[in-house]
Amino acid sequence: MTNFNKRINNSPFKLGTERQSKATGKKVRDYVDNEIFTKAIIAYNIEHKERMAQGLPKKIMPDIIGHGILKIVEGLGSRFNFRGYTYIDEMRDDAIVQAIYAVTKFDHTKFEKPNAFGYINLICWRSFTARIKEEAEQQQIIEDLMMDPNYICYQSDMNHNDINIDISKENAVDFYFDGK
Repeated sequence: MTNFNKRINNSPFKLGTERQSKATGKKVRDYVDNEIFTKAIIAYNIEHKERMAQGLPKKIMPDIIGHGILKIVEGLGSRFNFRGYTYIDEMRDDAIVQAIYAVTKFDHTKFEKPNAFGYINLICWRSFTARIKEEAEQQQIIEDLMMDPNYICYQSDMNHNDINIDISKENAVDFYFDGK
């Protein structure tokens, strides 16, 4: 067993963690324990702010936060909303970067019961949707360029053999059905 797998197996974020849902009463599997995750982020943020105030360099983020972010991104990426896109890897990468950046922005004093899982999940969701919008804009630009006759790679539907051909409905029917 590799060192990485040992750390994941010793992580509190195991897929087998079950709890009872307060809303439905059914058993629910959590892939991230919100209480442990929130405590880890709060502790990291307090230490991070102290180090920044003293002018010390940033401390490396604990593995527990990194594992939690990865599990949140993987869980969100496997939802039906997002799993069909061809650029899902880019969506996940963007979400990881945004989540890591957002960890130090988490303010636990705003709420009576802080919810780091919900905060990171929302950051990842917005990152996913932003990538979808960006890819749609890029696709629209490509389509517009392909339809522009001044563009160097423009291809029309006509070729040099179609110059003096009458393409009417009657001729098309005769062509496809041989006049039958």
